[in-house]
Amino acid sequence: MERKAAGLGALAAVLAAFIVAGCITGPFGNQSGKTTIAATFYPLYDITEALAGDTADVFSIIPQGVEPHDYEPSSGDFVKISNASAFATMGLGFAQVEQKLLASANREIKVIEASKGVPLIDEAGNDVATSTQAIDPHIWLSPKNMEKMALNMRNGLVSLDQNNEDYYNSNAQSYISKLEMLDANYRSGLAGCNKDVILVNHQAFGYLAKEYGFRAISISGLEPDVEPSPGKIAELIGIARENNIRYILFEELADPKVANIIAREAGAATLELNPVEGTRVPSENYFTLMEKNLATLRIAMECG
Repeated sequence: MERKAAGLGALAAVLAAFIVAGCITGPFGNQSGKTTIAATFYPLYDITEALAGDTADVFSIIPQGVEPHDYEPSSGDFVKISNASAFATMGLGFAQVEQKLLASANREIKVIEASKGVPLIDEAGNDVATSTQAIDPHIWLSPKNMEKMALNMRNGLVSLDQNNEDYYNSNAQSYISKLEMLDANYRSGLAGCNKDVILVNHQAFGYLAKEYGFRAISISGLEPDVEPSPGKIAELIGIARENNIRYILFEELADPKVANIIAREAGAATLELNPVEGTRVPSENYFTLMEKNLATLRIAMECG
């Protein structure tokens, strides 16, 4: 019995040492000498990695192939955030999960608020200053908003690591130049379209629609997993027919069932429009996904 207890005690000591070592030198620690930065989900991961470059190890709390709405952190996520030096946050509709993660951090962590100063709209597309509805959190789908987010990220990285200020400034300028080109592509690509309305899976494209002058009618609201009632589906089928909508737009990470029903009943086809909340394709990034979205919109809106 004593020998068994001693064996268990030794095993516990080994496990404790392993855990401590993992916290200090694991994949989210500072063994490489780089800053470790957490980002809530895909668009923040993309912009943080681009600006931080080779000075930091950046990781996404919400896996890139997982739909982020209503995501619940796992025990592993709490460990990861505890080992990070900084946390790039979106706030808005993602504030709840971010606050849960921050509450678990057992030491001070630098929070970089990416959405600071970005003009907000509600789910109906109204400016938040005059709105009584829920805030639309999908700010990153406007390249102009992403420019503000890039500046916020640049400022956060500089406050975290002033020795590399010139490097972060250079990376931010490069990223913003790409955003300016993307914006120009959208403005020219969506000019002179025969249609000014699209029917999408969920209300994610309000900022994009507001920026480039079209309407986005959604199957569900701000969260894609809320299935509409049969009456709402019938209404959407009527809208598709009335507007002669030839394409119903679905998403990579959301169930396309209702979109397929509406397309079938309205005599339409389906195309993918990505809200850039995540992707299952490792080679993709914000810019490649947004360029694919532009190509999809040009088809759906019958642009010349």
